Amino acid sequence: MPIYNGCGYSLTMQVIGGKWKICIIDALRNGPLRPSELFKAIPEATERVINHQIRELLMYKVIDRTIYAEQPPRSEYFITELGKTVFPLIDSLDDWGDKNREIYGDI
Repeated sequence: MPIYNGCGYSLTMQVIGGKWKICIIDALRNGPLRPSELFKAIPEATERVINHQIRELLMYKVIDRTIYAEQPPRSEYFITELGKTVFPLIDSLDDWGDKNREIYGDI
């Protein structure tokens, strides 16, 4: 799937745009989470949608997964070094939303 059409914005949106990707990245900001913890952190989203977004974030190397060899099997997702470079973008988007909340209200 081509993700770059000569526009940096297009590439950025392909990688981190999409339903719940930014929320997943932000939820992992403070450390690794198990899948069930991610589902609880974003209760508005279905597990199916979160799993789809996780697969894309894994594919783009924004997050990664540790699988522990124990019974029952356990895994955790965490932010990669590349993924950490997204934090300033998320912070800027959050600041913009806070500054313009009065204009838009609760959409």
